[in-house]
Amino acid sequence: MLLGASYLFYGWWDWRFCGLLFATSLIDYLIAGRIAAEERPRRRRCWLWLSVGTNLGALGFFKYYGFFTDSVRAGFTALGLETSLPTLSVVLPVGISFYTFQSLSYVVDVYRGRLEPAKRASDYLVYVAFFPQLVAGPIERGSHLLPQFLRPRRFDPAWAAEGGRLILWGLVQKLVLADNLGRYFVDPTYDSPEGHGTLVLAFATACFAFQIYCDFAGYSNIAIGLSRTLGFDLMRNFAYPYFSRSPAEFWRRWHISLSTWFRDYLYIPLGGNRCGPGRQAFNLLFTFLVSGLWHGPAWTFLVWGGLNGLGVLPSLLPSSSGNSRSGGGPDEPPCGRGWLPSITDVVQMGGTFAFICLTWVFFRSETFADAWVVLTGLTQPENGLEELKSAGTISGYWSLLLAALLAGYLLWEWAARERPFPLSIGDWPVWVRWPVYVALGWTIILMYPQASGAFIYFQF
Repeated sequence: MLLGASYLFYGWWDWRFCGLLFATSLIDYLIAGRIAAEERPRRRRCWLWLSVGTNLGALGFFKYYGFFTDSVRAGFTALGLETSLPTLSVVLPVGISFYTFQSLSYVVDVYRGRLEPAKRASDYLVYVAFFPQLVAGPIERGSHLLPQFLRPRRFDPAWAAEGGRLILWGLVQKLVLADNLGRYFVDPTYDSPEGHGTLVLAFATACFAFQIYCDFAGYSNIAIGLSRTLGFDLMRNFAYPYFSRSPAEFWRRWHISLSTWFRDYLYIPLGGNRCGPGRQAFNLLFTFLVSGLWHGPAWTFLVWGGLNGLGVLPSLLPSSSGNSRSGGGPDEPPCGRGWLPSITDVVQMGGTFAFICLTWVFFRSETFADAWVVLTGLTQPENGLEELKSAGTISGYWSLLLAALLAGYLLWEWAARERPFPLSIGDWPVWVRWPVYVALGWTIILMYPQASGAFIYFQF
């Protein structure tokens, strides 16, 4: 039933790509079975590389073929040479980057002996195509999600209630904050960044930082919540990332399923921290460059990944206490458990947020030219505060209301940062919980955007 529902869900977008999803999933299922049955190391490696080639080949064709041909053509043109490469207009299948990585991690884990292969094809097919997280994650591991399809499940009211809270919080993030910030502040500025000065561009960039966070974390919360209502536990994907005190800590709290995937299947196999300082730096920067390219076939994403790699690089240096300068992990509350942060925490959080916003310029800009216009504009003084007051496409009243909602959202996240999710309030009295639910529901209704856009990470 879940397999049929998942393929119906995916086919509702474009039924033709169900064949691609099915074919790549079936190939990996068969290859994993052969790897588990094969005892000769060389044959096992051959089967593994067949899976890697099949998955990355499909991903490369659909996602990077145009980028590759355009880059080669531009390179030849710069050398004064003419070249003729075939041009194809290829539709990018939704979610291909996510389900490719999920399927690939399964085959690698079977090869490493960390996971027994699925005995039935249907179990593995639904693991890859599970509809709540199919198109934008979290990117699950076979060792965590596959066994959940094999055990009996019964309806759990407590889990269903927690799932409902996650869905409600995700809708607030997406519909109240992300869509309104993007529609009224980010898009008008970034679509035509020329002529704006420091305040407007910095304001729009900060708005984009919260737009992409609320958009992607909102989807993840909806996916995790929907899965819990069905009796499945998906991994946590965000852990209050904008309260991080260093870029390294940020990347342990942001898109956790992808960060840990690159750590386990690229960074560590390259040598990780087991090498000398120079090789460690190379492994880290290469991993972040590949991560940037994973997000999109554009040089702007490559620069975005490289800048984040440079920001994380100091974490490899030992501190005076002998530990790496990396901050807390995702299971620890950011900035400790006190109510008020220290001055040092505030400075570190502010510096980290400013650095991350600078990298978001390349992520949001369509081209290098647009990114350069924004970066140079950030150095241009404003004509007083009038331009900032006129920024955006809604009235000052609605701007103040949206600002108040964003401030309230951040205060709520700060107060709830010791909980796994901001709305994990099942232990609160019912007479307190339900007014919160009603207030959030009415906020969604009153702030519902005129045109709700697709989730940003659908394009990846």
